Amino acid sequence: MKVSCSEFTVALVLWAAMPCQIQAGWLQGSGSTKSTMAVNPLPPHGGGAPRVLGEDLKETESLDVAEPVGTSSFDDDRDQPLMEDLNLLSELLSGIVNREDAQSHNLYEEFRALGMQRAEDLDDIAGLEKMISKAKELTADQALAVTRTFSIMLNLVNAAEVTHRFRVLRKFADQQDEEDVESSAVGGPLPNVEDSFRGTAQALLKANTATKEQIYDQLLKQKVEIVLTAHPTQVQRKSLLRKYATVTETLSHLERPDLNSFERAQAKQKLEREISSIWGADEIRRTKPKVQQEAAGGLAILESVLWEAVPDYLRNLDTQCQLSLGKSLPIDVSPIKFASWIGGDRDGNPNVTPEVTREVVLQQRLRASRLLIRDL
Repeated sequence: MKVSCSEFTVALVLWAAMPCQIQAGWLQGSGSTKSTMAVNPLPPHGGGAPRVLGEDLKETESLDVAEPVGTSSFDDDRDQPLMEDLNLLSELLSGIVNREDAQSHNLYEEFRALGMQRAEDLDDIAGLEKMISKAKELTADQALAVTRTFSIMLNLVNAAEVTHRFRVLRKFADQQDEEDVESSAVGGPLPNVEDSFRGTAQALLKANTATKEQIYDQLLKQKVEIVLTAHPTQVQRKSLLRKYATVTETLSHLERPDLNSFERAQAKQKLEREISSIWGADEIRRTKPKVQQEAAGGLAILESVLWEAVPDYLRNLDTQCQLSLGKSLPIDVSPIKFASWIGGDRDGNPNVTPEVTREVVLQQRLRASRLLIRDL
């Protein structure tokens, strides 16, 4: 099926304006939207919004449950910092596009206004027809500029959502710590929700369903294997992924209450530099990556995220075991392991030869050694 430039432009703008997504909050600036945070802890029992649970989950009387993706109602108090981040990023991007290409900026703002109109009233057929008509008038270059601007903004929205997710989780953890002190309950670094080890262990012990020893033995038997593969739809270059990660880190840095006005201004200038470099960069690969390059991309995920995140989680799990079960995890327990298909998957790719597989494995072993040496 072929899709014209105008059809793609309208589809992208409409997707950005979907009221069930947090992007609509950026387009609308209203409180009638839904959030798409991957994990959104629910308020304590006895207050807050009604729980929306997955069909396969049952609410218990003693625990909260992490709410499924996309079901959390927009909350003015909780989500106001997210809206401020989105407004900041939108203003920075809009200013950069206006300086570099005023015509593209005007088209972007016009389609954004049409998206706002559509998000406010889904029955407004006239607004939709106007958007379609306007999109048909675009040249290929204009359509590219508009869709590219929206695409960058939506990636910035994702970066802001990551920051907000951690913000909400930290607040939830602080509330749990206060409740644990008041109730003299067993605390810990893991969240006290049903789909967490801490909440599960406490629920089983309270119901006399299992002993501490039984829970401990079952925990030691748990195995999770994360398999890395070359994702064909991930067309963004590693350098751009790092830039969006830097945007997330800088937004988190701006959360610090001890920043003075100069430090805050510097952080905003850093955001502007990153967004400017994103706007000026070629976002997609123009040539098909080699198998070795795909393998390097998989290693980048390990180095930038998993190398720190997995040990942090295991240390938290060990601490939680000590508090909830009275035992530490054995030093040789590895509940999380990694594997990779990249460079070894014989699925018809003629470029994956035995020589290439050997080269990829040697590069992975070399990089793992360097990471270990770096941490020693």
